[in-house]
Amino acid sequence: MLTILKDFVKSIQIFISFSFFIKDLNIFFINRLTMEKPMLFFNEGMKISGILSEVEGSKDIVIFFHGFTGDKNEANNLFVEAENYFNRESISTFRFDFRFSKTNYNKSESEGTIEEMLPSAWISDGLFITRKIKQLFSKKKIHLVGLSMGGLVGIHVAVNERVDSLVLWSAVIDSESLLSGSTEWIKNIMPKNYEAFIADFVRNNPIKLYNKLTNTPILIVAGEKDVAVPATQAEKFHKLLGKSKLVVIPEADHVFSTRKNELFEVTLNWIKGL
Repeated sequence: MLTILKDFVKSIQIFISFSFFIKDLNIFFINRLTMEKPMLFFNEGMKISGILSEVEGSKDIVIFFHGFTGDKNEANNLFVEAENYFNRESISTFRFDFRFSKTNYNKSESEGTIEEMLPSAWISDGLFITRKIKQLFSKKKIHLVGLSMGGLVGIHVAVNERVDSLVLWSAVIDSESLLSGSTEWIKNIMPKNYEAFIADFVRNNPIKLYNKLTNTPILIVAGEKDVAVPATQAEKFHKLLGKSKLVVIPEADHVFSTRKNELFEVTLNWIKGL
C-alpha cells in the first residue's frame, strides 16, 4: 500500500513538472513568433518614432493613439502591457509617439515638443500612420485604439479612412465641453501656443462627427471614476451613435490604473467578435 502511495505521489509530481514545462514552452514559442522592431516614419518632414510587434500569422493589428502629454508607452506602461496582452492572443500591434508630444518627463522620441502641439497635427499623424500600416499589412484587419486625446484622433481617422473597428478608451468626445472648467493647466504647458491650441481643439470637436461613423464598429470604454474625461461623455456619444457598444468599468480612473486586465479583456473580446 505504501509503495502504491509513493508511486501515486511521484506520478503527480511528474504531471506538475510536465505542466510547467508545457507552459514555459508555450511562452517560448509565443516570444519566438512575435517580432518587435522600431520603425521610423516622416510626416510633413518630421520624424515619427514607433514600435511594431508583429505576431506571425496574425489576422489583426491594433494601432495605439496615446493621450495628451503621453507617449507610446503611456501612463503606467498601459500601452506596453496592452501590447503584450494582445500579442499573446495573436494580435499584432503598433504604438508610436505623435509629433509635438515630447515633454520633460515622458519618453517620446518623435520630433516636436508639447508646447507646439495642435490637435490637427496629431490628426494628420493618425491618418498618416494608419495609411502606412494599411499599406504594410493589407491583409490584416485594422483596429484603432485611442486613449483620451488619442480618442479624438481616432474618431477623425475613422471618419476619413476605412478601418475595421474603432476602440475609444477614456476618449475626448466633446472637446468644447471639457473647456468649461479651468484651463490654466493647459496654459502652463503651452503659454505661447495656448490660444491657437484652444481654437484648434474646439474646431476639431469629434462629437460633431457622430453621423459620419455609421459604418464603423465602435467600442467605447470609460472609467467610472475618471475625473479628466467624465464617463458622461462616453454615454452621450454612445446614444448619438446608436450602434456602438459602451462599457463603463467600475472604479476605473482615466488610465484604468487598477483595472487594466478588465480593459484589455473587454477590448480583446470586441476585436475577436467582429
